[in-house]
Amino acid sequence: MIPGTQNPTLPMPATHAAIAVIVPTRNRPCELFALLRSVATQHTLPEQIVVVDQSAEEQAAAVYEALCPALEKGLRLDYRWTPGLSGAAAARNRGLERAQGDIVVFLDDDDVLEPDFFEALAQAYAQHPEAAGIGGVVTNFRLPSRARRMWEWLFQRGAFRDNRYEIYRHGATRTYAVDRMTSNAMSFRAAWLEGLQFEESLPGAGVEDIEFCFRLPPGALMLIAPQVRLRHDKTPTARPREPWLQQHSQAGSFLYWRHWRERWRERCAYQWLSLGWAGWALAAMLKHQSLEPWRHLAQGRREGRRLARQAQERVTAACNPMMPTRAPFPAERVS
Repeated sequence: MIPGTQNPTLPMPATHAAIAVIVPTRNRPCELFALLRSVATQHTLPEQIVVVDQSAEEQAAAVYEALCPALEKGLRLDYRWTPGLSGAAAARNRGLERAQGDIVVFLDDDDVLEPDFFEALAQAYAQHPEAAGIGGVVTNFRLPSRARRMWEWLFQRGAFRDNRYEIYRHGATRTYAVDRMTSNAMSFRAAWLEGLQFEESLPGAGVEDIEFCFRLPPGALMLIAPQVRLRHDKTPTARPREPWLQQHSQAGSFLYWRHWRERWRERCAYQWLSLGWAGWALAAMLKHQSLEPWRHLAQGRREGRRLARQAQERVTAACNPMMPTRAPFPAERVS
């Protein structure tokens, strides 16, 4: 057993572990074809690929044709067309229900894997038997602007500090321990995922991957391994279009109200981050001579808090259906 955890058994050696891949997709047949072609040409093939397709009916035939590389290779393919399903988080949950492997890999449909991706991933698990999850390096990732990196260094404190980017700042030459991973390139030992699901109240492709990582059992070690490599093309199709400030304030507010509002250290960190958001909005207002940045900030904070309340109410209802579901959130003024 890994110290500090409640997992009942040690995982089997990763070099002999079966790999199950989960891919949510929506209206991206060309991107899905490129991903599955890169999977089919791997040195080490996965045991199973689960594709959860949320495409509209007029796109479904094209998406099904995109499955050809996997079908021609004879891979075990579990394809689910679920047009009524909303959001990548819900699609990943349906994939988790179908996945049968010792290691579960989450990919986006616009990823393209390097030929040794799964081989390198299996080797990384073998080298780090203590790891609950291992993520990969996105070879075409570009660090944010210098101004934004300085802003993040100054205002993202405590649990809001994002340590996923350290590996890119230092040349991706060694393995880094992280407290969160990105859904387009993350994997876990299946034993750590029992009873876990992605938060489906979060719309689009948001912060559900980070929130999922925070709900792993205590002691879960997550790593980013530089030898596990892929390209992420980030197609604009079916991707959130809200301004960065709105997305960032919504994600930060959701995480705070959902997980950290009872911890004094994170209360201070959230107030400091809110000051940073306000400063960013003020600078953008002066630059563009518009109140829109402030409206984006206010909307993001309100929506993040609303989604956190909604998630808490659903958990309360599931735990005790007889109790009132409204979470006792304290009042907060948002201009």
